[in-house]
Amino acid sequence: MYSADRSTNGGSSHAFGQVAEIALPTGRGAPRAARQVVDDCLSPLVAPPILDDARLLVSELVTNSVRHAGLGEDDAVLVRILLAAQALRLEIENPGTAGVIAAGSPDREAGRGFGLQLLEVLANRWGVSREQSTRVWFEMARA
Repeated sequence: MYSADRSTNGGSSHAFGQVAEIALPTGRGAPRAARQVVDDCLSPLVAPPILDDARLLVSELVTNSVRHAGLGEDDAVLVRILLAAQALRLEIENPGTAGVIAAGSPDREAGRGFGLQLLEVLANRWGVSREQSTRVWFEMARA
């Protein structure tokens, strides 16, 4: 498991409750559908700038799943949304274990390769676990 912790306390002290778990087909529309799920579930519950960042990050991570996880057309990407009093957590899980979860050099000309850099900058904490599937998660403040 990889974890990047940018919080001041070194660990999560939040008690998260699950708001939603949505399985999205792995087609080209998955990132757009993930953004819509985040909008529908979080817009009344988090500050607008946080909603914008969460929408961007979930879109990037779902895109990574679709492009790099070696998934079949019958596979799905799970998007989980969890909330605590002061924080939110999003998890993106796919049944694949292929692909590298490490920040690389972005391809500016092609306009890709920025997802994990954005995650590093915008999330308070994030991590990856791989067992029978790959789960990338991130946490942010709600306000």
